[in-house]
Amino acid sequence: MVRTMEGVVVVLAGLVALVTAHKFEMGTCKPKPGVENFDPQQFSGTWYVIETFMSTSSCITDTYTQTGEGFQVKRTKELYPGRIFSIDHIFTVTGDIRFKDPNGDLSAMTLEWPWSMRNHDVTVLDTDYSQYAIVYDCQSMFIVRRVSYSIIGRERTLDNSTIESAKSKLVELGVKLNNLSTVNHENCNKEGEADFDLNFDEVINTFSGGSDGEAEEEVETVDVGENEV
Repeated sequence: MVRTMEGVVVVLAGLVALVTAHKFEMGTCKPKPGVENFDPQQFSGTWYVIETFMSTSSCITDTYTQTGEGFQVKRTKELYPGRIFSIDHIFTVTGDIRFKDPNGDLSAMTLEWPWSMRNHDVTVLDTDYSQYAIVYDCQSMFIVRRVSYSIIGRERTLDNSTIESAKSKLVELGVKLNNLSTVNHENCNKEGEADFDLNFDEVINTFSGGSDGEAEEEVETVDVGENEV
């Protein structure tokens, strides 16, 4: 029972974390200048989120895998409530990214998470592919938008000069740096090693698949009954 409650705490915390790590602003999302001649193949692979907007999560990692239309991105993280209550966990969710213009600027994309009713605009603002990148994320919600900027790296840490250079570019875009939070990457769990290895995609599939399975079972039962008659 205790273990079940711990799992519920982590799942609920995950849902809250997924929708809060942004800053709300008035108006709809605005296009941002992205990387010229963006190379999806070089951008593929694992990135560690070094700093991002208003997040309390730890160990945030994004792994980009190329698809025909863009990327599939798998995000893993550890959630603040889980760490506070010493719940050994890792939270995983997968999103789909599509290029807005497959024949044009590939740095501008749309991101769809499984829980989200509205897609996110995502733009890679700057990157050297091998060390760091700056990513813009925005979701329009009627008269307001949810905005986030992230400095990401190929390693769990970046040297100070690289971080300061990235922040200077954010300042040029009018970004207020006090909204950035540093992400802790110490003592992170690996997938399959935590007590609670919570995959949000599997949770969704379980609920949707369970409903279908019940419906199919009911139909099968009716068919048997009719044959007996």
